[in-house]
Amino acid sequence: MASKFVSGLYPIYLTTQEVLDKTNAWLDGAGKDGQAGLRRLVIEAKDSLERSLKVQQKD
Repeated sequence: MASKFVSGLYPIYLTTQEVLDKTNAWLDGAGKDGQAGLRRLVIEAKDSLERSLKVQQKD
Protein backbone atom coordinates (compact mmCIF):
# COMPACT_ATOMS: atom_id res chain seq x y z
CA MET A 1 0.00 0.00 0.00
CA ALA A 2 2.73 2.50 0.92
CA SER A 3 4.65 1.81 -2.28
CA LYS A 4 1.57 2.57 -4.39
CA PHE A 5 1.00 5.74 -2.38
CA VAL A 6 4.54 7.01 -2.81
CA SER A 7 4.93 5.97 -6.43
CA GLY A 8 1.55 7.46 -7.30
CA LEU A 9 1.79 10.73 -5.41
CA TYR A 10 5.46 11.63 -5.11
CA PRO A 11 6.21 14.24 -7.79
CA ILE A 12 9.01 12.33 -9.56
CA TYR A 13 8.80 14.53 -12.67
CA LEU A 14 9.21 17.77 -10.71
CA THR A 15 12.95 17.84 -10.21
CA THR A 16 13.26 21.09 -8.30
CA GLN A 17 15.01 22.19 -5.15
CA GLU A 18 11.60 23.13 -3.75
CA VAL A 19 10.41 19.51 -3.95
CA LEU A 20 13.63 18.35 -2.28
CA ASP A 21 13.21 20.94 0.49
CA LYS A 22 9.60 19.88 1.09
CA THR A 23 10.61 16.22 1.15
CA ASN A 24 13.31 16.92 3.73
CA ALA A 25 10.84 18.99 5.77
CA TRP A 26 8.37 16.10 5.78
CA LEU A 27 11.04 13.57 6.74
CA ASP A 28 12.23 15.82 9.58
CA GLY A 29 8.72 16.81 10.69
CA ALA A 30 5.47 14.96 10.14
CA GLY A 31 7.15 11.89 8.69
CA LYS A 32 9.75 11.62 11.43
CA ASP A 33 7.75 9.03 13.34
CA GLY A 34 6.09 7.52 10.27
CA GLN A 35 6.12 3.87 9.33
CA ALA A 36 9.59 2.64 8.48
CA GLY A 37 8.46 1.29 5.11
CA LEU A 38 6.88 4.58 4.09
CA ARG A 39 9.92 6.55 5.21
CA ARG A 40 12.20 4.20 3.24
CA LEU A 41 10.18 4.72 0.07
CA VAL A 42 10.19 8.50 0.48
CA ILE A 43 13.93 8.47 1.17
CA GLU A 44 14.51 6.40 -1.97
CA ALA A 45 12.44 8.87 -4.01
CA LYS A 46 14.37 11.74 -2.43
CA ASP A 47 17.69 10.10 -3.33
CA SER A 48 16.55 9.77 -6.93
CA LEU A 49 15.52 13.43 -6.93
CA GLU A 50 18.93 14.46 -5.55
CA ARG A 51 20.68 12.52 -8.32
CA SER A 52 18.47 14.18 -10.94
CA LEU A 53 19.22 17.63 -9.56
CA LYS A 54 22.97 16.94 -9.67
CA VAL A 55 22.70 15.88 -13.31
CA GLN A 56 20.73 19.03 -14.15
CA GLN A 57 23.46 21.16 -12.58
CA LYS A 58 26.05 19.55 -14.85
CA ASP A 59 24.05 20.34 -18.01
